[in-house]
Amino acid sequence: MMIMMFDLGMVLAMVAIGAALVSETGVELQFGIIVLLIAVIVGGLALLRAPFSLGPFDRLRDLEIFRAPRQAPTRDLIELAVLRFTFVLVFQMMGWAAFHAFGVEVPLGALLVNFSGVVMVSMLPAVAGIGPGQVAMVEFFGAYGSAETLLACSITLAGGMIIVRSLIGVAFAREFTREAYAAAKGDAAQSDHEDL
Repeated sequence: MMIMMFDLGMVLAMVAIGAALVSETGVELQFGIIVLLIAVIVGGLALLRAPFSLGPFDRLRDLEIFRAPRQAPTRDLIELAVLRFTFVLVFQMMGWAAFHAFGVEVPLGALLVNFSGVVMVSMLPAVAGIGPGQVAMVEFFGAYGSAETLLACSITLAGGMIIVRSLIGVAFAREFTREAYAAAKGDAAQSDHEDL
């Protein structure tokens, strides 16, 4: 849940940056709403970590689901925020590269705002990952390219993301395996110790 909230906050931060770059009417209101949502996420995290009593809300704050954000060192939370922001930024750059490869020219502000919307819609469940993201791509970027080009771009981007994630998995497979063996050995040793 904590990573999901960080991801939401980082996507909203991208929208805020993009809204600041867009010079269209009505963006001021959207920018204010986005800043308010980011403030709510940061404020919620601050309340979870607050050293003072929240009265009747202490029972809610003490739920197991909130243990990680409540007890994690601040340095780890900052590191997580930087990593998640970098992840979202790289995803935005992959979107820009896909548009560029298909000859679709999108201004930076519109890219940050609209692609963040595509990311949010793409999180909806879909068969084989195809559906909501493609519709969102056509709706958000229809002014910059034809529906066919945007659909091809979106499907290619989805395939590219699968390849990138697979390569990351291969790159870190040895580390994951080492950690899994170490955890299994630790659990086995602890179980043997408890049997004595």
